[in-house]
Amino acid sequence: MKRQVVIWVLVWVFRISWSFAYSPENVVEQMVYLNIPAYRLSLYTKFINGEWDRFSIPVGVGKGTKQSTQTPTGQGTLYAKATGVTFQYGSQNPPELVGKTITHSNTFDKTTLEPVTIKMPADMRSIFMRITSDIDAQFYTQFVLHETTDWYTVGTPASSGCVRIDRDDMQRLYQMLAPSVSEGNMLTPVSIVTYYDVAEYYPERQMVLLHANIYQRRIDYVHEVLRDLQEAGVNTQLMNIPALVDVIRQAEAQFEVTLQTITERLRKPPFERLVREHEKQLLHFPVYLRFRY
Repeated sequence: MKRQVVIWVLVWVFRISWSFAYSPENVVEQMVYLNIPAYRLSLYTKFINGEWDRFSIPVGVGKGTKQSTQTPTGQGTLYAKATGVTFQYGSQNPPELVGKTITHSNTFDKTTLEPVTIKMPADMRSIFMRITSDIDAQFYTQFVLHETTDWYTVGTPASSGCVRIDRDDMQRLYQMLAPSVSEGNMLTPVSIVTYYDVAEYYPERQMVLLHANIYQRRIDYVHEVLRDLQEAGVNTQLMNIPALVDVIRQAEAQFEVTLQTITERLRKPPFERLVREHEKQLLHFPVYLRFRY
């Protein structure tokens, strides 16, 4: 019983300190970074005491090879927050449904993975984004960060360009981002950078994590790996380059099969499109570095 009380007190203290830290008077500056092929969004917050905090969450992103359905890369701002958001049926649905508000969602139970039909939550949240693309210099305002009931699509390229966020993560992000605003336009918009980095170096693990090239951009994985390592101060002349090339070929073959499998799955009827966590993990490939000494 004493252990339960201690745990409860610790959780209560954490909640108080967390809410205090992210109170409007304590937050000095914020910025958001989204690495699209990593499906990871990070909120960086600077507090009045000069310390920084990072809050990172998995997300879902735009799909396909057409730029119109991809999440754009570039720089911009998050400028408004909204709750009670509703969604409408798109053109892929029967004509009698197109444009009508979606009242129920055919999804899956997180615990059992069984198909369920749920009522759309009344308090779904969105964060509005405007961004200038670094590809075509176009100014985009139609893509938003929004909560989704299709939680299993987080970690996949499934949307038509918007950034999908699981309900629990969105609740926290919504509170932490621009905490002085509960809904409506932000007095000070938060800067956001969306980028496309398919190779991320983790020096503490001597590993580069590769991500599937979901938008089929012209990318040379070997070049990306070597560039990241060189920027980190690693002497790449000591690397076994032929071995690196061989491993990257394995990664690319895995990515090709996985992307095809997930893309085809997400095109199926609602109760046939569940993507499992182990399948999503195949969109990423760890490369453990080997050197000649």
